[in-house]
Amino acid sequence: GIVQIKNVYNPMDNKTCDMCRRLDDKYGGKSINLNTLFKIRNQKGKEETWLSPPFHPNCRGELRTIVKKESEEN
Repeated sequence: GIVQIKNVYNPMDNKTCDMCRRLDDKYGGKSINLNTLFKIRNQKGKEETWLSPPFHPNCRGELRTIVKKESEEN
């Protein structure tokens, strides 16, 4: 069968905020199910979730979707 997955791309430079760096550490280069939420704890320890970027105002994160055969690796 065919599955749809997603990953997130955050440009890593001097404009990248701490939240996007942590999201990149957790999800960068990894693919997750299209309906799975991106999750990270904020600085106060509260879990925040998103289905896709933007993760905050002025966010430069990009969502990339991939369609592939089920037998292919992530």
